Amino acid sequence: MSYQVPSASADNPIVLRASAGAAWVWVVLAAFFAFALVRGYLGAATTAGHIGVVIFVGSCIGLFVWAAAYMLMHRSTISISASQIIYARATTRRADRQILVLDRSSGDLGVLTARRGNRTYVTGLTIHGSGTTLPVRTFDPNLVRKACRSKGWQFPV
Repeated sequence: MSYQVPSASADNPIVLRASAGAAWVWVVLAAFFAFALVRGYLGAATTAGHIGVVIFVGSCIGLFVWAAAYMLMHRSTISISASQIIYARATTRRADRQILVLDRSSGDLGVLTARRGNRTYVTGLTIHGSGTTLPVRTFDPNLVRKACRSKGWQFPV
């Protein structure tokens, strides 16, 4: 699979969105419940049974579709330019928008990693000594790395 970074000039930042990841769980659940709705409706012996199946399973399907749509529409973004990298967490009703910034003038880019078994995962970007870590676990690491390199950011080996 070939990864392509959106093209942008040195002045314009490249904006990446977090992956949809967990939203697919809700889509799959909605599909299973749609099947259950059909089977339950056809298997119900009374009108009250039909109504009960439609109300209960239909409301579950509605909730799952809403959850998937919400997760797809409210994703974090990372904006990479030649001078800074900006992480903006998706807004929610409970929390204000969190914006974290790494500025090139603060130093060299560092990568925080975690290990699970034999695999190493990139969990964050930081500039040593800045005290700021941008969480990048939900972003495609290949796209983040290519976008950073296209803007002149260097990754440690």
